[in-house]
Amino acid sequence: MVLTFADGQKKLFDAKYLLDKTAFEQCRSLPFFKTAHVEYGTVVWNDDLDIAPEYLYETSVPMPQ
Repeated sequence: MVLTFADGQKKLFDAKYLLDKTAFEQCRSLPFFKTAHVEYGTVVWNDDLDIAPEYLYETSVPMPQ
């Protein structure tokens, strides 16, 4: 995922490793994965599945300028 944070930084988050986790099984379906959106600064898919923005910020890498 390409993410833009409140401080203006653009970062790349590789979500591949999450697909092995039970909680993120639904994300193996590309149509479902593409439903990701931002609610109150958090990336969410539905009421049960989200990723904390702090985690995304810390584990993503800066995009090349």
